[in-house]
Amino acid sequence: MIDWLREHHRNRCEGKKLYRTGDVADRRAESASRRTGHLILSYKCPDCGYWHIGHADQAQQRVRNLKQTSHLRFCTICKRPIPLERTERAAACGSITNTCSPKCAKAAKQRRRDHRRKRKPRVS
Repeated sequence: MIDWLREHHRNRCEGKKLYRTGDVADRRAESASRRTGHLILSYKCPDCGYWHIGHADQAQQRVRNLKQTSHLRFCTICKRPIPLERTERAAACGSITNTCSPKCAKAAKQRRRDHRRKRKPRVS
């Protein structure tokens, strides 16, 4: 390799920790993310071939946010996201929930009741 190019590559990796595997780098990035509250990712360096960790750019943050919210379902009453714990509890019982809280569940039940009452034919 040309000396100036080798020097350029060395300077870009200087001061960064080197990780031999992606698994180790992933664990360190996750730990750093929890510690700092920022999204930190691992990446394989094209210059040295080792793994480094660093802050995510805005595009990476948007993609991560989309992935984290793609599992969300929204309440049929108030349109807020249904908490994951509530969805998991319903799934454990073999059911599906469409509401975010007991209050919204009560309102949904009342809506269904009112809807049924309007549909029933009157007997004379």
